Amino acid sequence: FVAIAVLLLHLYVYYGDPATFSNAESFGTLIGDIYAGWFAPGPAGFVVARLFVMVLLAAGGVWSGIKLHRMLRDRCQLTMFGYDRSQGADEYRNPLSSQDGAVFIVFMLVVLFWFIGLKLYNG
Repeated sequence: FVAIAVLLLHLYVYYGDPATFSNAESFGTLIGDIYAGWFAPGPAGFVVARLFVMVLLAAGGVWSGIKLHRMLRDRCQLTMFGYDRSQGADEYRNPLSSQDGAVFIVFMLVVLFWFIGLKLYNG
């Protein structure tokens, strides 16, 4: 299963139709798309619309990341995401420990939202 998934991802990332790439700029996958979303020049209306979409996608990624972190911490009771097994009885527990892993999840979901959103925006 993993080999087929890697094969399909490889085809998605590296295989392209020459007819479509002959008429469009390519910024690379993921990082190039995000970079182009923020900094690519264009007509003023399109730049403002693209930046507005990027801000909305970032807000959606932050909201989804916080919700996912809370689900992993509270419902799945994963200590790596800040679940407190002592139920507040540990007096030496750092108060910020309930936020373990939140920045990572939020960052990854913002990048994922930007990537998928810009693919749809540019498509």
